[in-house]
Amino acid sequence: MRNVIILGAGGAASALTFYIEDNNSINESKEKINILGYIGDKPGVDEYWKKYGYKAPVLCDFNAYVPAQNEEVLIAIADMEVRKNKINSLMNKNARIGEFIHHSVIVPKIRNLGIGNVIFPHCIIEPNAI
Repeated sequence: MRNVIILGAGGAASALTFYIEDNNSINESKEKINILGYIGDKPGVDEYWKKYGYKAPVLCDFNAYVPAQNEEVLIAIADMEVRKNKINSLMNKNARIGEFIHHSVIVPKIRNLGIGNVIFPHCIIEPNAI
């Protein structure tokens, strides 16, 4: 079981949560993902939590996050510049940055996509696409 914390609590986090739950219910052969909670920085994060009906709690804001050894962080931020900055900050905190690839994605066995990827359903990653 992979223990993850999702960075973000808005729409991208809602979609990622849905796809993780889908993966967990369909994919018996793959390792399950346990969502420990969410890191939320936006004002009104509690309203997002209620709106999207998350089962796991909002744990803290980004500055208060302290990585633990048995967890990884999945990035659910759509703004690429903010995402890049958060990944760099997480690396400075020595956090483990995970990736999520939905079971329906077609991806080459040998790949170098980088870190922090979140790939939603029905995507095709061609060989040598990067």
